[in-house]
Amino acid sequence: MDDARWSRLQQLFAQALALPAEAREAFVETLEAADAALAGELRQLLQHDTADDPLPAALARAAGQALAGERDAWIGRRLGAWRIVAHVADGGMGAVYRAERADGQYRQTVAVKLLNPARVSPAARARFAAERQILARLVHPLIARLLDGGSTDDGAPYLVMDFVDGEPIDAWCDHHALDTAARLRLVLQVCQAVDFAHRNLVVHRDLKPRNILVDPQGVPRLLDFGIARLLDAEGSTASAEQLLTPSHASPEQVTGGAITTATDVYALGVLLYQLLAGRLPHADSAASPAALARAIVETEPPRPSSAVLRDDGGPAAERMRRARELAGDLDNIVLMALRKEPERRYAGVLELAEDITRYLEHRPVRARPDTLAYRGAKFWRRHRVAVPASAAALLLALAGAGLFTWQLADERNRALAAERSARRTAEFTASLLEGTGANEAAARQLSVRELLDKAAGRVDQELGAEPEVATRLRSALGSAYASWGANDEALKLLTTALTEARARERGPSAQQARTLSLLSTVTHDLGQLEVSLDWTRQAEAMWRQVGDAAQQGSALSDLALALNALRRRDEAEPVFRQALVKLRTAHRGDHRDIAWALNNLAWGLHAMGRLDEAAPLYDEALAMQQRLRTAVAETAQTQNNLAGLHYDRGDLERAGALWAEVLAAYEGVFGRGGHAAVARAQNAVALVLIDRGRFDEAERLTRAAAEANTRLLGERHRWTAITLQSHGVALLGLGRLDEAEATMRRVLALRQALLPAGHAEFVGSHLGLGRLALARGDPAAAERELQRAQDLIDALKSPDRVPRDAVALALARARALQGRRDEGRLIAAAAIERMRRGLPATHWRLQAAELAITLPPFVPQAAPDPTAAARTTLAALRERLGPDATVVRELAAVVDSAPR
Repeated sequence: MDDARWSRLQQLFAQALALPAEAREAFVETLEAADAALAGELRQLLQHDTADDPLPAALARAAGQALAGERDAWIGRRLGAWRIVAHVADGGMGAVYRAERADGQYRQTVAVKLLNPARVSPAARARFAAERQILARLVHPLIARLLDGGSTDDGAPYLVMDFVDGEPIDAWCDHHALDTAARLRLVLQVCQAVDFAHRNLVVHRDLKPRNILVDPQGVPRLLDFGIARLLDAEGSTASAEQLLTPSHASPEQVTGGAITTATDVYALGVLLYQLLAGRLPHADSAASPAALARAIVETEPPRPSSAVLRDDGGPAAERMRRARELAGDLDNIVLMALRKEPERRYAGVLELAEDITRYLEHRPVRARPDTLAYRGAKFWRRHRVAVPASAAALLLALAGAGLFTWQLADERNRALAAERSARRTAEFTASLLEGTGANEAAARQLSVRELLDKAAGRVDQELGAEPEVATRLRSALGSAYASWGANDEALKLLTTALTEARARERGPSAQQARTLSLLSTVTHDLGQLEVSLDWTRQAEAMWRQVGDAAQQGSALSDLALALNALRRRDEAEPVFRQALVKLRTAHRGDHRDIAWALNNLAWGLHAMGRLDEAAPLYDEALAMQQRLRTAVAETAQTQNNLAGLHYDRGDLERAGALWAEVLAAYEGVFGRGGHAAVARAQNAVALVLIDRGRFDEAERLTRAAAEANTRLLGERHRWTAITLQSHGVALLGLGRLDEAEATMRRVLALRQALLPAGHAEFVGSHLGLGRLALARGDPAAAERELQRAQDLIDALKSPDRVPRDAVALALARARALQGRRDEGRLIAAAAIERMRRGLPATHWRLQAAELAITLPPFVPQAAPDPTAAARTTLAALRERLGPDATVVRELAAVVDSAPR
């Protein structure tokens, strides 16, 4: 039997097992008319499906003996750059080995998954190289990376992945005696990884404890995306290959239905059930494959709280305590994930994770028990003959008792409307995946941006008759666009969503408040700071009416950020502190919103130059995020701000090391050049390289950052301008003056088109052009540009977070070079005095400025005593910054030419 026929037989066998015993023969007879031979083979399989049949056990023993010899034969063999050193485990798709790097390049231990050729059809082998690329893009801290892959000499495919030294999540929880909250927090991390895979259009299909290992630090890692498939044109994977673990399989896997992201939601429900109740949902029906398959498709599992009481292990009092803990919200969360119909489960993994988070934060969850109407409809379909008389009696009794009141009808109507809305949203989301499959017609991978564009274009076409769904989707799409930096598109969608919600709703609502908050973020990123503040004020006012204490605290934090962005620091600080107090009261313990508020308050103080006050707040925020195992991208933002504080203190060593960590973290999540956050981190690392005079490295990083921002955000974006400005500075350092000027003037034109007059970012443009003129030996042109920068600074409400001292020192130099030494010394002395008040005495910028003012062009000729002191200071700066640093080279040119 060839592979395709065997796969087809497996599918038919699973479908037959899901039928009642009396209906299977009719199923086989229907098949017989089309393929008598296949029907005969299916009938034989069904006949052997008995618990006491010795044949399967005998076959299993024989297969095990054969496999043992085969897997031992691989020990010591080499696959590409890797040498196999030990067998780890066996699975349905093949065997897993531990291997080591064998080419001498570097030392590394990996896991090699050697796929069983019998389970990989010719068509699958043809897809293998393409699918390997899909798996390779799943770069996430909680997913074992795909490092390499290929085929053995006899054509068997293999994958090389991270080797995870850990134990299955269920065993780890039991060995460490984790309580319910700790188990839920572990599952939240698993949800992060699964959601990341789904956003890359990959479904795992076999989530189970053995594929989720927890390392010694307590971090879960997902394994075995080897059986995942790129979503096909229907938003689902082909289910012809029945690759599943029966105890963790979803109803659609058992019956051969479409495999979608909802399949992984179901598997996470099974995992939750297992971790919370200590058993599987259908453990009572696992006596035979047929009984298990039928239970998965037909039988509702007992509530986890009930399952705990059925367990004979442990003291009765402890089982009662656990049952009370699971009863209610946790029962509802788990059973919603385990619903038979995919469309009635959580719409996605993030929705499941949100409900778990709500439970942990003691907020109402969205999961609710099945409605009476739904259970009644299911009962009606199962018992069509007996229902009418009993239903009539029930209706009479209820009517006599007066239970059908208008309030119940109103609640029912709202519930049905909400369910219809959720179902339509899920249907629309699934339909977006049409045409995204990897097949002959798809010559390239569909980007997330293209998928968002496709969705935005279809909302008006398809959801005109369902305005509530359309509004919610526009808001969600606006948020998604904003997260990728596509702020113009986000602004259009969010403005429309807000207009629709206001027209439809009779007053304030959480939907409007969320949209207002998103609008404030988008306009801030567009540089429309006054507009952003207005949206933020509206959002904060509405959250005060419709939100809980936690939401109100977050809204206050957003308001403080908006004030801070406008340099209204004195107004922002008390709002930051008020937000932090409110959030600490609302959450009473570690929470990501508290950590974020600490980071924001620290940033406000940091911006005012109060570095000693900001530093412990950054440290507290980062420690809390690490305890909570907050998402890498969020933790990296706090690390980024802390690195900026070290940079402002003049500690280039610590700043550079921490920014390098941030860059690695972002690249781990998004890939190189895959997100604007990566470009921002590249730009930050380049700042340190520029100060150290390592312009070649800085030029490569800033060029990559500018190219990524141009590709991801577009030419007309303020972050594109920021990274291009840094690139111009790197080119200036390399002496490529014409390229530097062209780049800087391009940036100035972009800023003039994007930003309001007087915006602080113009200061950087004129400073760069002024330094360029100095490098060309044109101090008069330099003075004109630098004076424009100084005028901008003088007009700012708060001149912090702009290169105020750098502008003043460069302007002083330009005037001194034109023979106006007294003017130059006066400007430089004022700048140095201001620096002494704000910087430590050991700061290299201050030391360089103090040295420069004693040398030409600020004096006609260097005197012997100042020159001797200058050589000592210069040696210290050369040691700290490196011999190629700009300030070192400029000062050395003067000091070394002075008479000794």
